[in-house]
Amino acid sequence: MNPMSLDYLSILLTCAWLAVFTVLALQSIRWGLYLLAAMLPLYLIRFSVGGIPTTALELSILILFTLWLVKDGRWRRVHIGIKDIRGVENLIPRPYRLPLSLLLISALIGAFVSHTTPGAFGILKAYFIEPSMVLLIAAYELKDHQHIRLLIYALGIPTILIGLTAVYQYATGFGIANPVWAQAATRRATSLFGYPNAGSLFVAPIVALYIGYANIKRSAEEYAYHIVVISAGLAMILTAKTTGALVGLGFAVWCAFVYAKKTRLAVLLLTALALVAVLFITPLPQRASKLIDQISTNHLNLSSTSLEIRINQWRETASLLIDHPMFGAGLAGYQQALVPYHKYAFLEIYLYPHNIFLNAWVELGILGFFAFVLLIQRVRTTMHDALRTEYRTPEGTALTNGLFLAWITLLVHGLVDVPYFKNDLSVEFMLFIALTMFLDRTVSRINRKELQHR
Repeated sequence: MNPMSLDYLSILLTCAWLAVFTVLALQSIRWGLYLLAAMLPLYLIRFSVGGIPTTALELSILILFTLWLVKDGRWRRVHIGIKDIRGVENLIPRPYRLPLSLLLISALIGAFVSHTTPGAFGILKAYFIEPSMVLLIAAYELKDHQHIRLLIYALGIPTILIGLTAVYQYATGFGIANPVWAQAATRRATSLFGYPNAGSLFVAPIVALYIGYANIKRSAEEYAYHIVVISAGLAMILTAKTTGALVGLGFAVWCAFVYAKKTRLAVLLLTALALVAVLFITPLPQRASKLIDQISTNHLNLSSTSLEIRINQWRETASLLIDHPMFGAGLAGYQQALVPYHKYAFLEIYLYPHNIFLNAWVELGILGFFAFVLLIQRVRTTMHDALRTEYRTPEGTALTNGLFLAWITLLVHGLVDVPYFKNDLSVEFMLFIALTMFLDRTVSRINRKELQHR
């Protein structure tokens, strides 16, 4: 089948999907949101309409957002500015409005200053504007814990699909495009995606979220579903051999045990014993010392570790940012901008610096970096307040625990990877922001009631 036939087939399948999606979304915007969350890998279906590249996911978002605005005259009642307007609802908590607004503004600036203009505006549309549409829909449609639970169930569906595909690939080698990853000795599953880490970046925060719901009472069917989602997600991470995701999940679980008063002392003692064993019994200190020496000399070869390569990339990125601190490289401009700073010709220049903070600075400039840090700080404040709140229902505790684990997993993994700049990941990130904003509103409401009863 030639490429043109594939393009027509993609358009035909997408039209069929969009027709079904539109009918369902007309019945219920909220169920349209659940369906969208369950079908985030739809961005893999790509084609052009009138010469403009798009995906099935993008068109689904645009349809859902349009229906949401038009249905019941919603557009008359929604206000998304930073300041409140009397009589107009704004369900974005006030502390989140400034960082989210600055993030969009910096993305717009990043598109204009980029040297790759068409690609930059495509990134602006797919990674910022459309995910923000999903964020708005989620903020207004997710009104109680039952709505939250259904959204979380929806996120489990692509996790299962990705995990099962990864297991099959790892067992057979079928469907892995890269010949090195396809070989049995060096096999790494890629699942539905083009590279191993893509699947792990998607499933790791969802696995963490599901672990947070482990203690809540549920039916046998729901319990089985949770086990399948967690198992499938872990299977993706393990078969992809994504160390960053494993470290992120492990550190998140460790933080949860340390935060809990009942397990804090025991976990800290076990951690201390483990550190002593590592320092005095294993050869790890010698290996670490050798690795530090190699990193400090910054001499790379074909046998260099991924960590050495990452650190070299961060050095080169730092040099770029020293020369261009205000605007960075602009959206989609990193590969071209880094060429003068790139030292080793045998190493490819990746799309992004593979660090969540450097990614933001390079793509969005200093304003975007500030906005991102401000947003993460607000998430941290919400989680801190939520962890100290006594909930009347187990759902509040479960959501708090799940988001606590998910954000730590995402941020720790993000220190060595790119957990945002991708179609599905940017929407997933904004859905997690929406869940956190729901938690923020819940905590504020509980605290107000407590003050009234004092």
